[in-house]
Amino acid sequence: RASMIAILLGLTAGIGWGVSDFMAGLAGRRASPLTVGMFTQFAGLAVVIGALVVVAPGGPTMHQLAWGGLAGICVGVGTIGLYHGLSAGSMSLIAPISSVGVLVPVLAGFLAGERPSSIATGGMVLVIAGLVVSGGAQGPAGREGFAWAGLGALGFGFFFVALDRASVDGPLWATTASWTASMIFLAALVLITRPGNPPRRGRGLALAMGAGVLAAVATLGFAVATERGLLSLIAVLSSLYPAVTLALAQAMLGERLGRFQWAGVLTVLAGVGAIIGGA
Repeated sequence: RASMIAILLGLTAGIGWGVSDFMAGLAGRRASPLTVGMFTQFAGLAVVIGALVVVAPGGPTMHQLAWGGLAGICVGVGTIGLYHGLSAGSMSLIAPISSVGVLVPVLAGFLAGERPSSIATGGMVLVIAGLVVSGGAQGPAGREGFAWAGLGALGFGFFFVALDRASVDGPLWATTASWTASMIFLAALVLITRPGNPPRRGRGLALAMGAGVLAAVATLGFAVATERGLLSLIAVLSSLYPAVTLALAQAMLGERLGRFQWAGVLTVLAGVGAIIGGA
């Protein structure tokens, strides 16, 4: 079972990641998605280090550094996949596909012996099903967009598991190690590949940096939530970010929801209600 605080933090993480992905997707249409990813990681790392200085939790453990570093590499891979996908195709299509990676932490949680209540388990099934159904949008994506979205799904799925392991000894150092590793990973890729076309001053840079700040806050919320609740449950709630990105794409970009997407969104909402009711 999960506390209500853990559930609220999981939902907050999903909302934060959803808004962040929308902002980064817009920035990636005006600049290289890889450089956008590096700028978002830089901004997020500043937030995490600021929290570390304020809280001053003491020194990190090797467990936090090892699992946090692995989480950072995984989220770096996921970020590259998602941002490339969002810039290459319809946000309403790519974002839900990337969320399928939630099956990784759900399976890991069950293998570790986690057993949510039957109502909460039913809610998890509804959420995952709703996210899959909402991915039935029409729009320009192509094989490249689908491939990038699949890479993002795998990266984020294993990120959830690794960050949960790192957070056992405390979420703040775990998140700091994760963001540091992802920053180094993406910076190295930028130096090797030299993609050019960084976000320009003004709107593009503001979108990239704002996306990083939101993503960092969401990641901290997720790490704290997994301390207080089941990984399988919190990961599903946090994976609501595609529904947020989808809603923003409809409202801001005119990407209209079809019948299948509306059915998916309503199914997700029903699932969230079941999870809260079964907590």
